[in-house]
Amino acid sequence: MASLKVIHYGGASEFIVRSSAPFVGKVDAAVMVVAGTLFHMIPASLRIMCSAAFVILWIVAKLEKVVSESIFAVKGLGLEIRTRRVWRRSSQFIDIARISDICINEALYRFGVVTYMAILIREEDNMLIPYENILPPVTILQRVYKECWKELYHEP
Repeated sequence: MASLKVIHYGGASEFIVRSSAPFVGKVDAAVMVVAGTLFHMIPASLRIMCSAAFVILWIVAKLEKVVSESIFAVKGLGLEIRTRRVWRRSSQFIDIARISDICINEALYRFGVVTYMAILIREEDNMLIPYENILPPVTILQRVYKECWKELYHEP
């Protein structure tokens, strides 16, 4: 489950969604058990090298885990989409003149339906999905949608 934190500044608001997934989960534990079992099956001369490679790959995968995603809405200027991973951050600014629409949509994904927020960009075929890694519940998306709209277009 994701959590929402809203910070209001003078003329801007930030909507931060944090992942509640644990850093080391059940899948990690299962992978460690399988790796430990396979460890005894490989020749002794390769054990250290294979163990080191496995640990390095696991650490790199964990460093790429998304910790939070946010939308920073500035009155009359636009939106900045921010993604924070364990070891790095990235952001993308969308000028208000380029924003065609903001919507909440549903899509089929694997064996279920996911709800997501999309920002439609003028004269582009693709849309920008702000919370694509965390996928917060629809209640959070609705609140962010309403407040973003008010912030961008000065609606009461």
